[in-house]
Amino acid sequence: MPKLDDGHLYTKRAYYFGIIALISFLATQGLLSLDKYARLELPIILPLILTILFLFCSFMCMYAIYKARNEHNSIKKVVATFLAIGSVVYIILLIRELFSVSL
Repeated sequence: MPKLDDGHLYTKRAYYFGIIALISFLATQGLLSLDKYARLELPIILPLILTILFLFCSFMCMYAIYKARNEHNSIKKVVATFLAIGSVVYIILLIRELFSVSL
């Protein structure tokens, strides 16, 4: 992973926030699947904390990409943009999952 220095600061922030959002989304989905299929009694606070972390990092990733619009184009900016787009898709999937459980 790139070092967090002054050049391309927002791009690197978006990269880090996007990776954290991806990991927390996958962990949340894993815990929900484990709870559903293994019939284990997990504390509700675990998926809740991971969901809050995921939403925070997703919005911070998108905000950092917005702030990075004046930085020079590079492959890191492209990767960070894909992570931001992925964050939006993850948010939509999470909302769909939450509404399908409540029905």
